[in-house]
Amino acid sequence: MNIRALLLTAPLLALTACAPEPAATTSPATAPAATAAGVDPAAAAAPDIDARLASADAAMGQRQFIFCQACHSVDAGGAHKVGPNLHGIFGKPAGQAEGYVYSTVLRESGITWDAAAMDKWLAGPAAMVPGTTMVFAGINDPAQRANLIVYLQQVTSASN
Repeated sequence: MNIRALLLTAPLLALTACAPEPAATTSPATAPAATAAGVDPAAAAAPDIDARLASADAAMGQRQFIFCQACHSVDAGGAHKVGPNLHGIFGKPAGQAEGYVYSTVLRESGITWDAAAMDKWLAGPAAMVPGTTMVFAGINDPAQRANLIVYLQQVTSASN
């Protein structure tokens, strides 16, 4: 494969990796109540983030991150890619990594990255911050999000 073909197909492969998962199903008994309360039924059915993190598998999260690494790096001092380097992200305000140009809506979102914020972001960036420029549909499965968050907490901590 020549370089031009590789450069044209790589972004498509990265976007395909970020394709939405099949929609989560809810039981008829819980869906109307959750919708009536203005809560996403899938989120209402998901266990508390702390409980999910306690049983999460960082090794599975590392495997899942393979799709993310097309756009993000996690190494201390690593370069930004299509998306920002994620090293040291937890505890920091969204849209503030030095040297990366964020959308105005993300910079002004007031989000501070913790597990709960990251869980909501990974479920659907555009739903959390309408107008964001991140092209990622989200991860429907709460357990997969927890696995990825635990991995990110380990690999992006200041001690790494």
